[in-house]
Amino acid sequence: MIRAKRNTASRLNPQQAGAVPLSLLLMLFAKLLSAQMSFDTLQLREMEIISIQTMQNRTVKTTTIDSLTKSDYSQYNLSELLADNSVIFIKTYGRGGLATVSFRGTAASHTQVLWNGFPLNSSMLGQTDLSQIPVAFFDRAGLFYGGSSLESIPGALGGSIELGTEDMANDPLLDITQQIGSFDTYLTTAALNLRAGRFVSATRFVLQASKNDFSYYNNAVIPAQWMKQAKAEVRNTGFSQRFAYRLSDAQQISFTSWNQWNKRNIPATMTNVLQGGDPLEYQQNFASRNVLEWNYNKAETRVMASAAWFHETLNYFLETSGSADDTRDTLINSNNITDGIFVKIKMNREFGQGFLFTAGLDLRHERVRTNNYATAKGRNSAGLFVRLEKTFWQRLSLDFLLRQEYAGQAFLRPMPYLGAGLRLLRNSDLYFRASLSQNDHLPSLNDLYWVPGGNENLETEQSFQLDGGLAYSHAFPFSLSLQADLSFFSSKVKNWILWKPGDFQYWTAENVAQVYARGLEASLYLKGKLNKLSWALRAGYNFTRTTDESTEAVEKGYAGEQLIYVPQHNGNGFAWLSYSGFSFRWNLSYTGERKTTMNPGETFPDLLPAYLISNVSLGKTWEILKFGIELKGRVNNLFDLQYQSVLWRATPGRNYELSLRFFMR
Repeated sequence: MIRAKRNTASRLNPQQAGAVPLSLLLMLFAKLLSAQMSFDTLQLREMEIISIQTMQNRTVKTTTIDSLTKSDYSQYNLSELLADNSVIFIKTYGRGGLATVSFRGTAASHTQVLWNGFPLNSSMLGQTDLSQIPVAFFDRAGLFYGGSSLESIPGALGGSIELGTEDMANDPLLDITQQIGSFDTYLTTAALNLRAGRFVSATRFVLQASKNDFSYYNNAVIPAQWMKQAKAEVRNTGFSQRFAYRLSDAQQISFTSWNQWNKRNIPATMTNVLQGGDPLEYQQNFASRNVLEWNYNKAETRVMASAAWFHETLNYFLETSGSADDTRDTLINSNNITDGIFVKIKMNREFGQGFLFTAGLDLRHERVRTNNYATAKGRNSAGLFVRLEKTFWQRLSLDFLLRQEYAGQAFLRPMPYLGAGLRLLRNSDLYFRASLSQNDHLPSLNDLYWVPGGNENLETEQSFQLDGGLAYSHAFPFSLSLQADLSFFSSKVKNWILWKPGDFQYWTAENVAQVYARGLEASLYLKGKLNKLSWALRAGYNFTRTTDESTEAVEKGYAGEQLIYVPQHNGNGFAWLSYSGFSFRWNLSYTGERKTTMNPGETFPDLLPAYLISNVSLGKTWEILKFGIELKGRVNNLFDLQYQSVLWRATPGRNYELSLRFFMR
């Protein structure tokens, strides 16, 4: 292989292609002004702020991120949004690094992330990097727990995150934000929303760059000392474009394209920063995700048909040299190309009052070309589901779903869901729900075909889940409302896939673990309004106990112990105030202790301490006629805490952000 020059490879590619969408955006806006395009007068729907709420009249637990929170986090990524506003655990490798999610004690691959109904999970790894999903590129976000995800996709043993784009009537015509922050961080977002008769166009653009050179206290070296992180630059450029056309009052066709370029240098771990050898490690990728959709909605019938093509290229590079004679110790240059073609058809039909029938068909084709497999590999799969929902006496809801999957030239076992919801008191919004479900998760293509270590004889992971809960809501006088939810869950997973050290000095994939996950989830939300003062308070808490009960775990003495990187205690909350254009928000996020190994003799330390992060923001908005300006400042990690989310991965102390937003309606 040809050795890359250090003085060029360590610098970030300017991604010139990413600058094209901004030029097109400005040209389009100039064209709009010069042509004096005539728009229809539209009746804008009222902006609905729902809160981060649990659906109460359903047999499943689902929560939605409200429009207020979504707006506050429009300059951030999905991992930051969920870390501050949900109690699911976000595992992050440091600022600008990989971020994955864990639902109810399961692995990152057991959480399915969907965009407009199609999976974002990597065909190779089976998981999603939430740090590379800008909040600006979706309009809605919902969390679906346990078996509630079966209608959308199989394999979400813990749950799913469903993102979508919509035609928002109240979006500004033009919306531009410039943000600057600590560590030479710059972020630009822009949006252009056009409407003319039956036609809608929505353009989004994001450009982010950061040196990411924060100072941190390194307790992994002797003597412990303050250091500045090096070789950690990050650059992200992307745009999304949505076109929608209303064919008739009942039909609409739309096309949405999301294209993004990312590059990040990966800094050395805290244990290796003084090892020498001038290591170079980075990852760069390009992703293009495209969805064509047709919707029909009339009377009691709704039909949706959509097709998608996802394409991604990823290059991972690692080079290390001996500190003494500058000889090369390691050289990895991994090139990967993945393609996915998906088709989804879904039909809803209401028969009489309170009886809903839903059916759907999913077709999926995945293909990977990489120098890490012996040959190009792929997988075809198909799924069919039917769902029946019936409400009796406006108090009792019954829900039955059955999904059948075909993959790898074989049928998986049927995946049923059976749920019930009951309004306990006729004159009170107090609901009880309970459900049983069965779900299967296929091995990722890396699990099957990675060289060396892949195992083509792996079995499908299988889970059985029990879910239940209580939900309560009440509207008090003076615009005060309360929402509360208490949930419990129990899940047993057979054939859990783990990568383990083998007999030939490399790791191999095996079905070894039999995992038992159980726990409690609680949330409380209050909001109110008094004259010009609006306020909201929210608190959430999770207790999760996840253990390996396999024969191997019993023999080696770690059965009944918490799995690594699964905190037993996790919680967060926020307080929000708004008055005469001023807004204030205070977020608290708590992550409990996490084990880093199942064998304390293997590494030190084997337990990462708990931490509590506090972020505060203050903003002011001025609006004159159709124009508006918003100035906002934010302090992250207010109390300058030194902590680690992942062992020996540095995180920043107190840091600052300042943003200026201009919008035109």
